[in-house]
Amino acid sequence: MTTIFHNAQISNDKLREIILKNPQTLLPGLSFIDLQMSTDESEVIDFLGVDTNGRMVIVNFDVNPNDQMLIDVLSQIQWLKKNQGLIKRLFFSESVDFDKSLQIVLVSPVFSSKLQSAVRQLSDKDIKLFSFKYIVSQSDDAIIFDEIFSHIKTADSRSLKNQSLDEQAKKAAECSVFFQKEQIVKNPGLGFEKSEELKKEQAPLYDVITLTPEEIAEFMDVEAALDQNQVSE
Repeated sequence: MTTIFHNAQISNDKLREIILKNPQTLLPGLSFIDLQMSTDESEVIDFLGVDTNGRMVIVNFDVNPNDQMLIDVLSQIQWLKKNQGLIKRLFFSESVDFDKSLQIVLVSPVFSSKLQSAVRQLSDKDIKLFSFKYIVSQSDDAIIFDEIFSHIKTADSRSLKNQSLDEQAKKAAECSVFFQKEQIVKNPGLGFEKSEELKKEQAPLYDVITLTPEEIAEFMDVEAALDQNQVSE
């Protein structure tokens, strides 16, 4: 049976929960040490994490396009530097190497050309941009994360480029697709939690499914699939 998926809007709470449960989707070996950390600039760091090399990682997301994300995260980095003594005391047991530069990960359904141009100028920052699509059918839903830009000073940089749906389909192997396990999807309290409790919460929430390029194309080109009305049993 062919299943037709539709693009859908996802809530902040649900996207936060998916990222919390699947940090490795954004960076291999990433684990979160805090979430929704308030700064004295009336801002909130969505996720604070550490990678396998001990580098601290800021992960911020928005379910709507938001150029302010970039300004906010740069302000948050400044706040972390200004309060490094406090941060070291809070996370001294988390194997963070405070001598290493901090990484930035931003997640949004789409990034404006203005934000993309600004990111290109941050040659002194390690930053990744991930777009996502949330798609639903009558019986299932799925989310697709796609890394569209990466600048890592210690590795080869990759240029940011606009991708058509066909180009995205060809990148099936680089996309992370998660199908919901409905029986365990519940919105937990996502306020301040101790790091040990956070680690317990990071069991995978979604099944990772390997899809063929054709299947990815079906997901991404949902409008064409609807026009053809090819639903068979």
